[in-house]
Amino acid sequence: MRPTGEVLFTTRPEAARDPPQLRAWKPGAVHRRSRSRYRHGGPWARSRGRRAAAALAIAVGVVLTTTVVAWAVDTKVHDSQAGRGVTLEGRGVSSETREQLRDEAASVSRDLASVPVRISAPSGNLDTNLGDLGISLDEDAAVAKALSRDGDEPLIIRPFTWVKALFVPMPVPLSFRLDQARSAERLSGLQTDNSLEPVEPAFTTGGDKASVTMTPGKAGRRIDPDAVTQDVLRAAGSGQRTIFVEVKPQVTQPRFSDADGQKLLDQANKMTKKSVSIYLGGKSIRVDTKTLLTWLKIGPGTGGTVDVQIDEAKVAKDVPKLLGVSGTPVTQISFGLGFDGTPLVVDGKPGTRCCTPESIQKIPAALEAGQQRVDLEMAAVQPDHDRAWAEGLGISARVADFTTPHPCCEPRVTNIHTIADAVRGAVIAPGETFSLNGFVGQRTKEKGYVEAPVIYDGSHDVDVGGGVSQFATTLFNAAFFAGLDIPAYQMHSLYISRYPYGREATVSWDKPDLKITNSTPFGIMVWTSYTDTSITIAMYSTPWVKGDQTNQVKEPKGPCTKVTTERTRTFLIDNHTEVDRFNALYQPADGVKC
Repeated sequence: MRPTGEVLFTTRPEAARDPPQLRAWKPGAVHRRSRSRYRHGGPWARSRGRRAAAALAIAVGVVLTTTVVAWAVDTKVHDSQAGRGVTLEGRGVSSETREQLRDEAASVSRDLASVPVRISAPSGNLDTNLGDLGISLDEDAAVAKALSRDGDEPLIIRPFTWVKALFVPMPVPLSFRLDQARSAERLSGLQTDNSLEPVEPAFTTGGDKASVTMTPGKAGRRIDPDAVTQDVLRAAGSGQRTIFVEVKPQVTQPRFSDADGQKLLDQANKMTKKSVSIYLGGKSIRVDTKTLLTWLKIGPGTGGTVDVQIDEAKVAKDVPKLLGVSGTPVTQISFGLGFDGTPLVVDGKPGTRCCTPESIQKIPAALEAGQQRVDLEMAAVQPDHDRAWAEGLGISARVADFTTPHPCCEPRVTNIHTIADAVRGAVIAPGETFSLNGFVGQRTKEKGYVEAPVIYDGSHDVDVGGGVSQFATTLFNAAFFAGLDIPAYQMHSLYISRYPYGREATVSWDKPDLKITNSTPFGIMVWTSYTDTSITIAMYSTPWVKGDQTNQVKEPKGPCTKVTTERTRTFLIDNHTEVDRFNALYQPADGVKC
């Protein structure tokens, strides 16, 4: 045994000794090279990084899987319903069914119809709304887009959009429909007020007709209503709920230049150096160059060119005066009453007038060729309607009549008979409005009317045509009991005892007027007859509706009396009824104002 505490030393060859890096090691020391290798870039560090990346990938995979599964489950559970977070014009519609979405879309559509729209134009502002412009929400499209939970997104994006919708509203993009006819009607006034047709270069005749000059053309302007509605549609689609649109008219140029006009002026002067003889109906007249110049105008030729043309209207107006040939007037088809009181059709007859367009067009050709004679021909003028049209009106039976009495032999009776003769046989076509003033015109002595008492502004007076209000009252009552619409009437300010109380009308030129609208599908013939002491007006048609007075209310209004007369109309096709009312305001005495 070795002595205690003995230390043994073992020797070994130099080559077997530890490598220099180990030989230099001392307890507690850290070798710099060793630290770099094993702690920062060595196997241990790389292993730890791989473990962290794997953990992160697993976590992301779990989140993605959970999101996709949740999205898929939610989509399946809420199939055929609006998606998460979907809003329709600010209204939350998430998970609503198709039927519920339709109700929501209809409600939104009603609200959007009242969205105010101001269209600013040079003539002023047009204040309207989307509904009046014919712009309405496309409800079907809104419902479809609300139900289209994923839209056109790629499949990989859809789960993330679903997550976003849990926190952020997803508004449905709105689209709109346009009723072009309604829009055009609403914008027609704006278009008219801000449009000016361009003025083409034209020939202007001097006061002595000896010379013709060329008046330069002028540019015009126009508003494009389609462009206006498109601006409004874009604003509505972008979410504006108070819409302002500024309109600037477009400049429109004449079709022909002033240079074109000057060339044609030179041509016209050359064409009219010699006079021409005009023949018509066995008569002839030599037309001098001064008159010929007034018959020429600038007009469009073929292929977009401009040419010297004949003014057909001017020739047709001048030739009858020059030759004293007026032609024969056309007789329009009309209605009468047979011996048995049944309406019958009275055929019209064609007339003639100067001149056929083809013969008038011979004039410029003759001027170009230097010819000295042009033969014109009378043109046939047909009645406005034929027998088939008249028979199709269904005027077959008396549907209403009314009679009012009057004293005999007064000047006013002459006026009543004169206006009755003028109106007898008048026809009101379906949908048309008959204006008494418009049909008869101003009552004048030339037409056979005489001076007679009238009531003006609540006071008695005298005027030509006085008394025709009795005819108006009779016509009013015939229309009242025929069940026709009476859109314009005015009752007397002083009640006259020979008229029905609260059921009468007055007329004067040019107002007040009496207007009757034929709201039936058949024509209405107005037939008048009279005696020395009464006037009767009957309405003939196919029975469709009848009117009856069903109530009348009187109430004081200051010193005057307001009268409201109720009429009940019964429609014979199904016996349904409608009620309308007529108003009068009677003064108690001459000159007493209400």
